[in-house]
Amino acid sequence: MDKPTELQIKEFWEWCGITQNKDNDSWANGYPCYDSLDDLFEYAVPKAVAILKGSDHEFFGWKRLFDLWYPACSQGVDPALALFWTLWQVKEIKKDKTRCKGERW
Repeated sequence: MDKPTELQIKEFWEWCGITQNKDNDSWANGYPCYDSLDDLFEYAVPKAVAILKGSDHEFFGWKRLFDLWYPACSQGVDPALALFWTLWQVKEIKKDKTRCKGERW
């Protein structure tokens, strides 16, 4: 799996509701680290789980996220990078679904 570009990183974190903060020394380029499981689980995973669960119980959101994430992890890919691209996939699917009015996630 390739590393994301700076533009993808910016778009991803802004989708999570985080704006660039260059004063935060612990964040590279003013954003949380895309390759940190801690940052991904803190800022991005809750949003993805909420999207994936739809009107179902939260458990189903976690299950759906795991089902998307697991195949990449089982192939020896760095878990954080695999999670980033899994979350990116959720973001892109959500973007496409919002274009199709009337469809249930």
